[in-house]
Amino acid sequence: MARSKWAINSSAVVLLAVVSTLFPLRAAPWPTPPQQHEVVDEKHGQPLSRHDLLGIVDCATRPDQLLAIKPQGYGVSSFIVKYVYPPTSGHESSVLSIKRPAHRVAIALYHRDGHSAAFLEVGFDGPAARRVFTLLDAANLEKQNRGWMVRNILSGGASTWPEIGRQVSELSKLQDTAVSRGEVARTAGTCEFPPQGLEFVAVSPVFDRSPWKFKDGISEGIKFKEMAGPFKNTDLKRVPFETVFMLTYGPS
Repeated sequence: MARSKWAINSSAVVLLAVVSTLFPLRAAPWPTPPQQHEVVDEKHGQPLSRHDLLGIVDCATRPDQLLAIKPQGYGVSSFIVKYVYPPTSGHESSVLSIKRPAHRVAIALYHRDGHSAAFLEVGFDGPAARRVFTLLDAANLEKQNRGWMVRNILSGGASTWPEIGRQVSELSKLQDTAVSRGEVARTAGTCEFPPQGLEFVAVSPVFDRSPWKFKDGISEGIKFKEMAGPFKNTDLKRVPFETVFMLTYGPS
């Protein structure tokens, strides 16, 4: 299958990974009391409608999606989520990203273990009743001491590693939003988590041939395709890993 226009040139991503900032990010203590009302992003001042929030959570927990998560791993009766709408983007992402959705939101779903979270950058288009929700970027987060850090990313080009880091930092400053599992119904829209036929590049401190997935992923994930590296980082004050690998995932 031909390489998608959305796929990232490996050498460009390697250079980006070496110079990108990855650092521990402050977060509110876990857990915080869930809020039952809709949360408005304080910085950007735009609310995400409950309809769209429920649609995204539904897409993220549906077993027919490659990057779905197990609902029971992320909530007994409710999911705890935080979101930034719309997320900030820099020059690098505007160059790399081909997909231009009308709306974008950065959202994190927090695992019940209190130490893991699934980060998703989601784009959505179309009328409210027939949304198309598309996964643009993803990351596994983990808690270290009192802060959250990016463990690895799955880059579709919407945001770069340091941009995802900034988004996670913004998320940490916001209130939790409780989404009842009973409230999440099958969306009437379309889920593309991720779109079929695309390649992604994951930055990881370890080499692993396993499919890329979130912690407690319910589906098989995105298949491993090829590896580049290892690459030595030169600025260890900004990147807490001495070595990184560039792992490509997608169709064979």
